[in-house]
Amino acid sequence: MDNGSNEGKQRKLAYFKAKWSTRLTATTVIGHVIFISGPILWMILLGDNKVAFNMYIFLFLFVVPLGIIFFGIMSSLIKAYTVAPDGVYVLFPTRHVRFGFKGLQSIEADPEAMVGTYRMINGGFFCFGGKNCRNKRLGRFSAYATDYKHAVVMRYKDHTAVITPEDPELFIKRTNEKWRVYKDKRNQKGKKKK
Repeated sequence: MDNGSNEGKQRKLAYFKAKWSTRLTATTVIGHVIFISGPILWMILLGDNKVAFNMYIFLFLFVVPLGIIFFGIMSSLIKAYTVAPDGVYVLFPTRHVRFGFKGLQSIEADPEAMVGTYRMINGGFFCFGGKNCRNKRLGRFSAYATDYKHAVVMRYKDHTAVITPEDPELFIKRTNEKWRVYKDKRNQKGKKKK
């Protein structure tokens, strides 16, 4: 791929940060403190009596949790949300999740959308989310959220998704612009086939 086409593609994207709420920050920090302080306390309690044994305990109780934290960061940390010509992308450090425009019925800001949510796979360690969330307001939905107050609900024919970009109103405006262009292109393709 040449630089010119890549630069053109970048201009077509709208980028929105995934701002963390105080609640998410607190649960993540507390989780890290518990993960890291446990092995340190264990080492202090054991003392210097069994150095070799302590090294194995240290490796198991300190290095393994750090590995789990690193894996959690790579798989759960939402970096941003991007609106592209073909849909909305949730960006993680090592992957992305795409919500295409095909089948999209509506998009709206709703700061109360995730109130009462349960059955989240990740309930506050780098994000609030999962593919099988539920609440009374939305029923079953997937969530990729960092701050409930910035919730945007994307309703499809067969599912609902909740994301939380930094500026929900601007995000919806940019998404509607791209969605309109997407629908126009699909309509033009349909007319050409006839």
